[in-house]
Amino acid sequence: MTLSHRWGASQYTKLLTSTIAQLQKAIAVPDLPPAFQNAIKIAASLDTQYLWIDGLCIKQDPDDRTDWGIEALTMGKVYANAFLNISATLAVDGSETLFHNQGYEPFGPSEIVLRVEGKLKKFYLLDGDIWTDEISNAPLSSRGWVFQERFLARRVLHFGNRQLGWECRQSTTLEMFRKGLPASLGTPVTKSSVHTQLAKLTHHTRRSSVQDLLTIWQHIVTTYSHCTKGG
Repeated sequence: MTLSHRWGASQYTKLLTSTIAQLQKAIAVPDLPPAFQNAIKIAASLDTQYLWIDGLCIKQDPDDRTDWGIEALTMGKVYANAFLNISATLAVDGSETLFHNQGYEPFGPSEIVLRVEGKLKKFYLLDGDIWTDEISNAPLSSRGWVFQERFLARRVLHFGNRQLGWECRQSTTLEMFRKGLPASLGTPVTKSSVHTQLAKLTHHTRRSSVQDLLTIWQHIVTTYSHCTKGG
């Protein structure tokens, strides 16, 4: 498993040349940032032995980037082969817990009854930008590294401000839409939308399929170009 997170100002014992022997003996879990502790708990609950966190797996020596230069070349394999990527999507400064209280505000569709042509009919109101607000425009999603991690990973479990989100090659869901995002929310660029277009190209190369993929690719490049490297 892997963790996508925001660095922020959290102070903890990172992997350095001077700390590697100490960390190989034991890691003081209570001293780690809350998101790290949460990710460890999630991994343990899923009987997963290994959890990859950059600050603990790549040497962070400020005056020696040798290890970083080596490991950065393997990032694609690390995330692409991970069982699951845990994303601290809600993170603003790296100090947040993933298991926060979501509040009491309703996040499901609201039912209303309207009279239409003399008959009462049920309708449902929902936030049409819920995926954008919870995932696409979340603080963590502005990081360039995280953007790559998200699309490289097989599965991503997003911890949003109000809801959990899920992305894999077959499905994109939220807690309120567990069977998939409804078409009424539009077509946000997600892992499943990208892989759907790639699958179409694999079976046939109709001009429309190629154009759809080019449109998605353009959106991906534009979004990535607006990301920051740090954070």
